[in-house]
Amino acid sequence: MGASYTLGRLAEALGATLVGDPDRLVTGVAPLDKAGPEHVSFLVNSRYLRAAAESAAGAVMVGPGIEGLPQALLRVDSAPVRTPASTPAPRSARARSWKRER
Repeated sequence: MGASYTLGRLAEALGATLVGDPDRLVTGVAPLDKAGPEHVSFLVNSRYLRAAAESAAGAVMVGPGIEGLPQALLRVDSAPVRTPASTPAPRSARARSWKRER
C-alpha cells in the first residue's frame, strides 16, 4: 500500500486553504472521472464543474471562486480555474514552446 496523507497535511504542504475535514486520508491523485474517495482530483477549467460535482473524489484542488462542490476543497491561488475563453489551444501552446527551444 502507498503512502497516505491527511488533507490537513497536504493543504499545508501545498500552501492551500482547506475547506473540509483536515483528518481525512487520501492516497493518490486521479482525474475527476477516475477518482475514488481515496483520491484528490483537480479542476482547472470551469467547463468541468459538473464533472467535479459528480466525481467520487475525496477532495478537489481548485482555484479561487469555486464553491458548492460536495467534496473537500484544496483551494490554491497559483492554479486559477480557467474559463474556456481564457484557455489557450494546447497544440498552439506546444508549438510555440518547441519554436522557442530551437
